[in-house]
Amino acid sequence: MVLGYLTVGALMVSAAWFSIARIETEIETTSQLHENAYGSLTEIKAGAVDAARQLFGYLVAGNSQDLTEFRAAVDVITTESERYASRARLSEIGREDDLEQFTALQAAWATCLSRAESIIVEFDETGSVSRDSFDDTERVLNAFTAQVDAMLADRAIRVGSSRARRDQSLHDSRDLLGVVAGVGLLALVAVGFLVTRTVTGYVNRLKQRDEDLELRRTALDNTHVGICYMDATNGNAIVYVNEAMSDITGYTRQELIGASLGIFNGEHTAPADAAAFTEAMAAGVHINLVIRHHDKNGTPFWNALFVAPVRDVDDTLTHFVAAMHDVSERRNLENQLVRAQKMEAVGQLAGGIAHDFNNYLTVINGTAETIALQSTDEQIREQANQIVAAGSRSAELTRHLLAFSGRQMMVPQILDLNQVIEELDPLLRRTLGEQVSLDIAAAPGLGMVNTDQSQIEQVLLNLVVNARDAMPAGGGRITIETGNHTMESNDASHVRDDSQSTHVRIAVSDTGNGIPAAIRDRIFDPYFSTKDAGGSGLGLSTVLGIVDQNGGTVKVASEEGAGSTFTLYLPRVAGEATSKPADPVDSVADLSGRVLVVEDDDLVREITSQMLRGLGLEVREAPDGQTALEILGRHHDDIDLLLSDVMLPGMSGNELADKAVKSFPALRVMFMSGYAENGIANQDPLADGVKLLEKPFTMNELKRKLSMALGNVASSS
Repeated sequence: MVLGYLTVGALMVSAAWFSIARIETEIETTSQLHENAYGSLTEIKAGAVDAARQLFGYLVAGNSQDLTEFRAAVDVITTESERYASRARLSEIGREDDLEQFTALQAAWATCLSRAESIIVEFDETGSVSRDSFDDTERVLNAFTAQVDAMLADRAIRVGSSRARRDQSLHDSRDLLGVVAGVGLLALVAVGFLVTRTVTGYVNRLKQRDEDLELRRTALDNTHVGICYMDATNGNAIVYVNEAMSDITGYTRQELIGASLGIFNGEHTAPADAAAFTEAMAAGVHINLVIRHHDKNGTPFWNALFVAPVRDVDDTLTHFVAAMHDVSERRNLENQLVRAQKMEAVGQLAGGIAHDFNNYLTVINGTAETIALQSTDEQIREQANQIVAAGSRSAELTRHLLAFSGRQMMVPQILDLNQVIEELDPLLRRTLGEQVSLDIAAAPGLGMVNTDQSQIEQVLLNLVVNARDAMPAGGGRITIETGNHTMESNDASHVRDDSQSTHVRIAVSDTGNGIPAAIRDRIFDPYFSTKDAGGSGLGLSTVLGIVDQNGGTVKVASEEGAGSTFTLYLPRVAGEATSKPADPVDSVADLSGRVLVVEDDDLVREITSQMLRGLGLEVREAPDGQTALEILGRHHDDIDLLLSDVMLPGMSGNELADKAVKSFPALRVMFMSGYAENGIANQDPLADGVKLLEKPFTMNELKRKLSMALGNVASSS
């Protein structure tokens, strides 16, 4: 378009220039013709006058002998007049009136010549010329001269007019040329402006496009999502990748260009996911899935992959765009959440079963123990003791279930874990045998923890037994190490992500075979065991439940062939370790007192009352809290101890104890429970003078607890 404007401008200027040149040439030619005609007329007039003068001169002088010069003048005038007439006829610009004037002039001149010839003849014949001839001749010459003067005047006007028109035409032509040139220059300037504006706009658009492309490239390279483009017309080969995709996969951009997304498939890629991806690409539709891919080093990762088709204006598939994000951490957290929810559900079920089972075991064990104590038949006593032994093992199983579910009955106290480990050391070494050595690295200045000692002992015993079972045939070494630790918020843990706090650390390490990566995420699942036989699958789940119940964290580090380390983090507390009571069962004196038993389960209430009466105590019974308060209201002077289950219908054991003690401050309280959810485990029982009796309990345990609650403990001998 711009080239067209330039061409038109140049043609306008060129056409104007050539047009003006042609007009100037025509005007110049016309002017020259008029000037030539004027010159010829001037010559004619001069010749006629000269001829007339000569004629009259000859006539006056009477010289008739020589008329040569006169005849020569007449011939010159005649020739000149014919030449002018011929020139006028031949002129392209000759007008009709010009020809008429020249014709009349020739006729007048012919009259003059005829008259001159008559005079000459008359003179030759008579030797003189009459006055009339002379006058006629003069009149003819004057008429001729006047006609020539008229023509000269007309021609002079024409010459002047022609010159004026020429000058005006030249002026107008030059003005026109100036206008045309100006218009052309303006056109050129306008075109130049348009060209400049167009070029500038184009350059600016190119610059803006480059800036936009650079901004998009920078944005793509700074996102954490891997992005790539694939050529759908070339086997879905990758034609562009951003920096994040290289970071996620470990491949360089050069290695990925020309490859396909199938490069990330590996042994952990599910065939169904790979097939779904291939089908979507073949159909030219989008797909969104989480697929197990592998990086350049072969390490698997969970890839949240989204692929969408790209089509042109004709709706033809040209490319695919893919976005990927490594969601391995999120997937692991989701798996942990699923496991936690599953364990919570199983824990609730296990806790409920264990609670009811503990009630039944209380009845079974209590009845069997009562029979064994009261029967005189040795066989019956032996059978009863077998029932008690089986019940004890069953009670141990329920304790595992309650520990796993986080509902185990707790008697928290401030403990020095170094002292707990030292006291447990002989039992641990006997458990390990001769082929496995045990090293204990106790850190000096270890902080205190507030927990149940029996639970900590159970945790340590479970971890040590698991470590022993993981040893190769030749044995190995187990190390128990303690220390203080400040846990940061980003510490990896299996249970929770605690905020920064001070903890006490216990690490149990072994030189065994290690935990295979394939099962490492399942080791805390209940009833999951790698032991060929004899494994309950509750060892590590019990550890996890106890540590979680105490507000702690478990961290596991293991490599196949390099052993394992289980690290426990328990919250550190201020204070001194609680001294242990020195009251073995055989040192407990006979009991005396009055007890109100509150239990909603009839069988448990009945066997508990029987056991209490067997210990020499007076017993009153109540099935719920409201009934217990009514009995206390009537017989508070006859009741020394309130023995209540924690979980009661309508009014909980805690609420009952609060109301009873408020009304009767001298009343002593002891709780019994299969588990302590929402119960006294959330309080400080020792500070309130409250004792705990864990179901199922034996006669000896009941006697010792009652002795502590009633203050009937005899001094050791």
